[in-house]
Amino acid sequence: MNLDLQQENEELKRKLAELMERDLEELAFLETLDMGKPIRDTLSVDIPTAINSIRWYAEALDKVYGEVATTPSDRLSFIVREPLGVVGAIVPWNFPAVCLFQKLPYALAAGCTTVIKPSEFTSGTALEVAALAREAGMPAGVVNVVTFETPVSTGVAVLANDFWSAKKGRDALTGEALVTIDHHPDIRRMLMLMKCRVEACRALAYYASGLLDRVHAATDPDEKKRQLYLAEFMIPIVKGGGTEMGIDVTSLGIQIYGGMGFIEETGAAQHYRDARITPIYEGTNGIQAIDLVQRKLTAHGGRARRRFVQAIDDFIASCEGRPAMDAFVAPLRQTLHVEVVPKLSNHPRGWG
Repeated sequence: MNLDLQQENEELKRKLAELMERDLEELAFLETLDMGKPIRDTLSVDIPTAINSIRWYAEALDKVYGEVATTPSDRLSFIVREPLGVVGAIVPWNFPAVCLFQKLPYALAAGCTTVIKPSEFTSGTALEVAALAREAGMPAGVVNVVTFETPVSTGVAVLANDFWSAKKGRDALTGEALVTIDHHPDIRRMLMLMKCRVEACRALAYYASGLLDRVHAATDPDEKKRQLYLAEFMIPIVKGGGTEMGIDVTSLGIQIYGGMGFIEETGAAQHYRDARITPIYEGTNGIQAIDLVQRKLTAHGGRARRRFVQAIDDFIASCEGRPAMDAFVAPLRQTLHVEVVPKLSNHPRGWG
């Protein structure tokens, strides 16, 4: 790489790191909005890690030296390192900022242009970084972001679209012939069940993350303890419940696709495999259950457990006078006060 160009490359990377540091809170907020991670983690870990990565590669540029190959005395051969061209960087939905900066600095350090394909669900950080790259002075077209699905980025979209758009069968309610598969009552039941479980687990994770944020932000020691005790109580529930629900949801996805669910091109089977490992990653769900039953239920004199039950009671009370909620609240009240609380109260260890 030409020395002047190398120095310009270094300076552009340092400038990008400075701009990211300037906009640290905004980038962390985008990361939290996309992923649902606690803001304290994105502020102290994810975005600083990305900034450190771009700085490291800026400093590494002038540490790469040329090599001279062994040649006869009447010849001179040397190795020249040149940009390869356009680099495609596919970034997963989890840890989008960290994973992006495990790819982007390499390409920029080599003088390559990049096309970044983040997950369409977590693309906020990548888009902001591309804007900051232009502000830092990088030429247009050096850092590019594609946020949508295309046959180039994945062949699954085409096959899946064919599956869902194919018209066959008859609508069970209207009698209309040649309808798409989502008109089938059992398919609709499974789709709705998947949606409900995903949104419930997401809400539970947001609730627990909010508790951790409130622990971090609380200035009153007693309030900090109250939030911390409840957050600790929720952790095995979120880990164990969320991972088990993930298995159920992805299994339903395979069921909906039928035989096509076992064809790799649809992606349904891979989703199941990805979900199936999570109960093992989290220390096995049996351990989470032991943690909840033997530690968290009795921890701190049972205050966290009682506060959790009280929060559910408060929600039930807030639904009084709302007939549309009766179908949901009645089973919740029955489970809580007929099955759960009496068993805790009558337990030999005094969990009531």
